[in-house]
Amino acid sequence: MKHQRQSRDEKMEALFPPNLTYLLNKIHESARGSDKWGYGACHVSKIREIIEKFKLALEKSEIAEGGPTIENQIEQLEYPLAELDKYFTEKGQGRLGKEDAQIFTTFVSREILELKKMAHEIDEESW
Repeated sequence: MKHQRQSRDEKMEALFPPNLTYLLNKIHESARGSDKWGYGACHVSKIREIIEKFKLALEKSEIAEGGPTIENQIEQLEYPLAELDKYFTEKGQGRLGKEDAQIFTTFVSREILELKKMAHEIDEESW
């Protein structure tokens, strides 16, 4: 009962900031070839922090590690985010090209928004 009460007060969806779409748009902008390499890396880092906080909250709330669907969703985000981080920190000189970065960014945007939707569903179920 105490755990349920605590879970109600700590919403999973709240871990995803209101400016999430803005962050994703800035990554898109940077991936399209602007010279804002540091800007892109900064925003990718913020997205990775959001995912880490979500993973920790899942562990803390003891929601069976979030179940296989959420675990898969998180795993699918880790690789493209790591590659985007390299792309921006290496200023486009690494393995990814501009087109690859745009595709990875589109994928990450779609999947992080799906993860946010899953967080909302967890919040709804905990009531």
